[in-house]
Amino acid sequence: MPAAFSEQTASPTTIAN
Repeated sequence: MPAAFSEQTASPTTIAN
């Protein structure tokens, strides 16, 4: 899993603010 985690679910490289 890429290190692209936001406050959302585990979204790989798909970060939406």
